[in-house]
Amino acid sequence: MIIAFVAIRGIKFFVKCFLLSILAFTCSAWSQSAYEESISGDLSDDANAPTLVTSSQTTITVAFTTDREGLDRDIFTVEVPAGFELSGIVLDDYNSNYPENLGFVGFSSGSVLNADPVLPTAAGLLGWYLPDEFDVGQDLFLEMGQAPGAIGYDEPLPSGFYTFWAQETSDSNDEWVLSVVLSPVDVTCEADVNGNGAVDFPDLIQLLSAFGPCASCDEDLDESGSVDFNDLISMLSFWGPC
Repeated sequence: MIIAFVAIRGIKFFVKCFLLSILAFTCSAWSQSAYEESISGDLSDDANAPTLVTSSQTTITVAFTTDREGLDRDIFTVEVPAGFELSGIVLDDYNSNYPENLGFVGFSSGSVLNADPVLPTAAGLLGWYLPDEFDVGQDLFLEMGQAPGAIGYDEPLPSGFYTFWAQETSDSNDEWVLSVVLSPVDVTCEADVNGNGAVDFPDLIQLLSAFGPCASCDEDLDESGSVDFNDLISMLSFWGPC
C-alpha cells in the first residue's frame, strides 16, 4: 500500500511537470508579481527589517526562492489598506528539487515579524502552514489560522500591516509564488456598529459618543485612527436596514 501511494504521488508529480513544460505560457502571471526576487533582488532575512512589498492590486503576488534548511529565510511585509481586509493566502506555485520536502510559511500582524526565526516558534504568529507541491493552487488562509501554537483566526483580518516568513524545513531548493488576497470590506454592515441589523439612531449615538482619537474601534468606519465627521457622513449614507 505504501509503494502504491508513493507511485501515485510520483505520477502526479510527473504529470504536473509535463503540463508546466508544455503550457509554460500559463505562468505569464508571474510577470505581474508585486515582487519577484529574480528581478528585484533577494527578499530580506531580517525579522526586524522585512522587505516592504507594495501593490495597487487586490492580489499581492510575491515570487521568491528559498534554499537550505533555515539558512535562506525570506521575510516581507504587505499592507492591507483601509476599506479592505486580508481574506486569502494562495499558494500559486511551489517547486522543490526534493518533491517530498515541506516548506514553512507563517505570518504575524505588524510591519516587523512578531517571532524569532532563529529559534522557530509559533508564538506571536497569527498562523502558519507546511506546504508541499500538492498544495499548489490552494488557499491556505483559514487552515493557517488553525495552526497549533499560533494566535489563530477564523475570519478575514482587518486592515494594517502583515509580515510573512518563509523558509525550508530540509536541505532543499524551492521556488514559491505566494499571493496575499485582499477583499473590500462591506461598509454597509460596518456602519451597523451595534450589530442590530440596521444603521439607525442607536448607532448614531454610539458614534457620536466615541468622537475623537480612537484605536481600532468599531465607530472609526474609515479606519483613520479617529472618529470624525467623515465617519458620521459615512454612517448617514448607509442609513436603514443592513
